[in-house]
Amino acid sequence: LIGNMNWKGGVVRNSSGPDWDAGLYDLSTIEGAPTVSGVHISRIDARSDIAYEDSSEFRRKLEETGDGYPSTRPWYPFTHAGITTEALGAADSKYPYPVKIWINYYINQRHSVPGGIRFEDTFTDPDKIPLFISVDTTISETSIYADYIVPDVMYLDGQYGFMGQQTGAVTAYGSAIRQPVVEPLTGRTDDGRAMLMENFLIDLAVRLGLPGFGKAAIPGDSGGPHAGKRFDLLKYEDYMVRGVANFAHNAGVGPAPASEQDYVSRFPVAAHRNVMTDDEWARAVAVLARGGYFDPPEAAWNGERHTIGVKLDDRAPLQIWNEVLGSTKESQTGRDRWGGPTFKEPEDGVGRKLSALDGDEYPFTVVTFRLPIRTKSRTAYDYWAIEVMPENRVEINPQDAVNLGIVTGDRVRIASRSGHAEGIAKVSPRVSPGVIAGTHHFGHTQQGTSEWTITGGAIDAVAGGRNYDPVLHDMTSSNVDGHRVKADRRRGAAGFNVNDAMRRNNDVLDDIPLVDNAGGATIFLDSRVKLEKL
Repeated sequence: LIGNMNWKGGVVRNSSGPDWDAGLYDLSTIEGAPTVSGVHISRIDARSDIAYEDSSEFRRKLEETGDGYPSTRPWYPFTHAGITTEALGAADSKYPYPVKIWINYYINQRHSVPGGIRFEDTFTDPDKIPLFISVDTTISETSIYADYIVPDVMYLDGQYGFMGQQTGAVTAYGSAIRQPVVEPLTGRTDDGRAMLMENFLIDLAVRLGLPGFGKAAIPGDSGGPHAGKRFDLLKYEDYMVRGVANFAHNAGVGPAPASEQDYVSRFPVAAHRNVMTDDEWARAVAVLARGGYFDPPEAAWNGERHTIGVKLDDRAPLQIWNEVLGSTKESQTGRDRWGGPTFKEPEDGVGRKLSALDGDEYPFTVVTFRLPIRTKSRTAYDYWAIEVMPENRVEINPQDAVNLGIVTGDRVRIASRSGHAEGIAKVSPRVSPGVIAGTHHFGHTQQGTSEWTITGGAIDAVAGGRNYDPVLHDMTSSNVDGHRVKADRRRGAAGFNVNDAMRRNNDVLDDIPLVDNAGGATIFLDSRVKLEKL
């Protein structure tokens, strides 16, 4: 605000890093790809070429009532990433069209979305989701409803990636590379490939005859040494390892010395070095051994001035007011949006203030948070984390505890207008008055905490084709009795799931969980609840 952009101590951003999808191999061009048009299922601008005001629904309502608002469900003209919660809401109400196939990946909506219990009805209704495929590392609270579960790797045993977004505080040119630490621990296909999401999608595309997959699917970059040549895309590494080759080529690194090549030859990625030439591999080693490519920090600066990154327009370097935003209406309410910073009181999906709806009946705000030792939901099966913290608590401010007659150790119930959860109270001054806090990660009903029957080879399904480690997981044949997989009671069944107590839309929008009216993000911090001692 005082002219400090692109100066030391001011507003700067990272300058990204070497491209990985072009240079030697063209990983972004799909010749003959089908054209996608129309409205995205969650009505976001980035993947839709129709605004609500251009839709047939708006025109019909305008003709019938003289006002095209409200839309049946919200539209998000300024959102650039998918909105999973609202996409499921659309599947439930079949708006703007019904879903035929739902492929779930990297999310456990039933457990991790506030009010996600509502989606049990959606996932179990074949009229709303006729075919449900879940790509998962466990049988989660959501995957139990799937018609098919496709096994997947975790971040240590098979995932590649180019992590420019993870180096956002780095002001110099550069990017990290994620690569597997160990070979995938999932089962293998008949031809030896690891079972994981990308190989599933490749096989599916080949079976359907889609362009861009299979034999001779990847073109050489038209400006590089492989121009006019074509290469196979039959496995995940055909794509991602060539991305590493592109990355090293665009970074301009030289071949790594023999000692580094010998060192990297022990990495899992080395098993796929045949997708590139020997010279390309030697240069790829130079970035693989270092975890990426990074210019020295001083390369981004000319004295006190940042020379790369943020591009400034002399006429409007920073917009305090965005005219486009300020002249656009909310599709659900018909209200004009505000084009600058403002405070907005929490609302439901049709613009009603939650304070007015819930009033004195629900005097507390419930919030959820994550602890460093229990990141996300997968630590439900991290036995060392369970030893340190076996359950979560309902955390309450000391003054509120006195007013309610609650002491640490009491069993209590948190209840909103939509749901409830029960847990053990912990009186703590780190919680503000009027706030109830509960950390995520606990209260699982699946992920190994329940018993399952898996016909046709239970031991292979739960132990990655018998590649189990009794020291790490104690997952041995004693956990499996024929087709029956016994529940592992050590896992995170203790504690409570704070999301079950979160408020939903209730009497509007099909009772779907609350999302932000501006961007569509799921609401974690605005539910009003009451607390009672049991």
